[in-house]
Amino acid sequence: MTILAAAATLCGMRGYKAISEWVDDLSPRVLQRFLVRCRDGQHRPPTLPAIRSLLICVDPAQLDTTLRG
Repeated sequence: MTILAAAATLCGMRGYKAISEWVDDLSPRVLQRFLVRCRDGQHRPPTLPAIRSLLICVDPAQLDTTLRG
C-alpha cells in the first residue's frame, strides 16, 4: 500500500484524502499491477482509514532514504 501512496504523491496528490481518491480511481487491472490484495475475487483499493493508518506509521526520513536508494 505504501507504493500506492508514493505513486499518488509523485502524481501530485497531497494529503490522505487526495491520495485515497487517486487510488480509488485506479482500475482493478492497475491495482493488480500494484500487487493490491484480492478480496472477494476482485482487486479493490484500500480505504482512506487504511491508507491513513499505514502512512502514520511510516518514518518519513527512512522512506526518503529508501526511495533514493
